[in-house]
Amino acid sequence: MERLLEQLHFQFAKSEIDVEEVRLCIARYVQEGNTDWMKYRMFAPCKYARNLVDISMDFEAIVICWDENQESPIHNHTAQNCWFAVLEGNVEEVYYSYDSEAKKVTEGTRFCHRQADVGWIKDDVALHKVGSTGGKACTLHVYSKPIPFCNIYDPATGEVNTRKSGFYSVRGLKQDPETTSLISSIYSEIEALIPSDLTDSNHSIPCKTAPSLLFDLPLRAEGEEQVSNEEPGSQIFGGSGSIFSLVTESFTGKGTKEEFSW
Repeated sequence: MERLLEQLHFQFAKSEIDVEEVRLCIARYVQEGNTDWMKYRMFAPCKYARNLVDISMDFEAIVICWDENQESPIHNHTAQNCWFAVLEGNVEEVYYSYDSEAKKVTEGTRFCHRQADVGWIKDDVALHKVGSTGGKACTLHVYSKPIPFCNIYDPATGEVNTRKSGFYSVRGLKQDPETTSLISSIYSEIEALIPSDLTDSNHSIPCKTAPSLLFDLPLRAEGEEQVSNEEPGSQIFGGSGSIFSLVTESFTGKGTKEEFSW
């Protein structure tokens, strides 16, 4: 994990983010079968657990632990890049679009991700939700930049609320005052940089048919294929080769901010 974090710090220090290079760094880590991430393998009884691994002004890395049948709400990613990788178990990802004028959330394609699968998503692709299937699961999420708060979309009412990000543990500890203070400082700086149009109510989110970049490395046994429930015509991006957390470009104008509670 330390080597991966060093690589991520190097990648995000560049003037421009290379999505492919970051993906490859994460893919190498998860498909080599590393187990040091298990230091952050902490589950919460009533809600998926977001366990912070590292954070800076450039990115944050989080191990999310999903107990059986736990899932995230439908959310966006504050116009940031989100890479995610399955460390353990199986997860389902569901795409959604949001029509701000009609205040309507529409379900798109569903995808099943297995251990060592790696993906990427951004708000111009879709909203999504993620959850465990068939038992417990753990996923690694990398966001650049860190996401201090997010939009949550209610599919029944079309309402959009804003939720501040929080963690079940930080750097392997349930309580770490020093890191908690650092998180607060970074999030405050990031939040001040978020353009005001991201809190405008007049933005809709698309839902593309292609999945959030499902990659297979040669390390996968020959003949195995990525599992998905994609519609005919959807495109799987081949190649060698993560979210939760969530703000992009949609509010109803009636949103409220609420803290994560654990």
